[in-house]
Amino acid sequence: MKKIFNKVKIFILAIISFCTLISMVNATNEYKIEIAGSSSTHKYGAWQIFKGSVGPDGSLSNIEWGSGIDNTSDLINDLKQDSILNTYFTDVTDAYDVARALSEIGSGDDSKEAKQFAEIVSKYLKSNTSNESTFSNNKHTISNLDAGYYFIKDVSQVGIGEASTRYILKVTNDTSINVKADAPTVSKQVSNKGANNYHDAISAEIGSIVTFKITGTLPSTYADYKTYYYHFIDTLPKGLKYQENTLKVTIGEQDATSYFTINNGNTLDITINDLVSLNASLSINDKTEIVVTYDARVEKDAVIGSQGNTNIVQLEYSSNPNNAGSSEHQKTVQDAATVYAYQLEIIKVNSKNNNPLSGVKFKLYKYIGEEKKYAQINNGIISWGDIDTATELITEDGKITINGLMADTYYLTETYSLPGYDSITDVKVVIEEKLSEDNALVQELKQLTISVDNGEKTNGDTTSGKVSLTIQNVPGILLPSTGGIGVIIIYAIGICLLILSIALLLRKKYEKK
Repeated sequence: MKKIFNKVKIFILAIISFCTLISMVNATNEYKIEIAGSSSTHKYGAWQIFKGSVGPDGSLSNIEWGSGIDNTSDLINDLKQDSILNTYFTDVTDAYDVARALSEIGSGDDSKEAKQFAEIVSKYLKSNTSNESTFSNNKHTISNLDAGYYFIKDVSQVGIGEASTRYILKVTNDTSINVKADAPTVSKQVSNKGANNYHDAISAEIGSIVTFKITGTLPSTYADYKTYYYHFIDTLPKGLKYQENTLKVTIGEQDATSYFTINNGNTLDITINDLVSLNASLSINDKTEIVVTYDARVEKDAVIGSQGNTNIVQLEYSSNPNNAGSSEHQKTVQDAATVYAYQLEIIKVNSKNNNPLSGVKFKLYKYIGEEKKYAQINNGIISWGDIDTATELITEDGKITINGLMADTYYLTETYSLPGYDSITDVKVVIEEKLSEDNALVQELKQLTISVDNGEKTNGDTTSGKVSLTIQNVPGILLPSTGGIGVIIIYAIGICLLILSIALLLRKKYEKK
């Protein structure tokens, strides 16, 4: 019996020893931190600020400086001198004191004091971390962590359209974190001036004015930034010309143009170095939009057809919410708005043999509102006015070409018909377009049609942007003549009288002799 008891005793001791060993093993390298909410392009590193024992409630005891911190005396000195934190850290001397003072800050992880503590600690991290995240199942995991309080930061190279994650402070039993490494966006649309109906693409006449609208957003993490750089880079193509003094910047409902530096030319630079400085006066927050509008004229050298005249915008912004990265900038993906223009070809022919008719004259007009306005044209529409100022278009080899029209309804009035041909009534010309859906980088021209006098639609050439119509002129009617013999008698009498007159003149001349 005694032997059995001794064996049980040994077995129990062995179990206790094994459990103790397991607990000792698990006391180190047993923790992991999972980070959700950011993409696979990010990578996170963890630095141990304090080491100690983690309780079930997430408290930390037996606190000492962790393995990720350098120059702790300088760190303490900085905490004492910081204008935001000095009242909390006045009497600290070691890791335990710093942790105790930090616990008294309260107000959660998003308090300005907690953010400031992270900013200061970031200056005293060791150069490298041995713990970096891996990405799987839409989350990052930092594994093999000793118990303690960790500083976590984004160690990735921020890409286009992205931003760094704000510094994170976590005790190792807080194994799951949701973060937001958010970035702003930019979009661009265009409207015919006065239409106030913006799209990714429209058509417009050469010589007309269009209005561009740029909309920039702010990241959901905007409040984490101490300063925020905001720079629109807007590039106009050759066929569009910025109209001086038309640019306006609006933040919310308020005019903010005067706060931005504006340089114009082929590229418009619209910049503010610190948007945060306007937070109070303009009530800016992460839901605020920054809107830029300006006018541009469609020039004579505008591209006709499907290539279009594409205006590209990109936003450059602060990409690191942490103090060390206040001067770090990144750019969004580009967005664009396109202005298309079309060409109308008029072909004038004889209705009987389709031979081209040169020298026929037309004027082009359309209705603007309820007013009939005639086109003044010089390689495109210069202006719309009265008929007296209109350009007279003359067929050469039977053709007239008008560049730079839009999808609209036009009319051709024939002002001069060739002798022997009937004049025609005014011709109604409808040019229609079909564009791809909005929200594409470039909204494409999918179809171009023309119809004449409410007739069937005919496809134009989307590549060249040309639509054509043929106008037939009917020769005048040759009517038969009656009573032809009467005419002959009149001619004969006339000839006889002429001969008699000559004979009388000759007789008088001889009698005088």
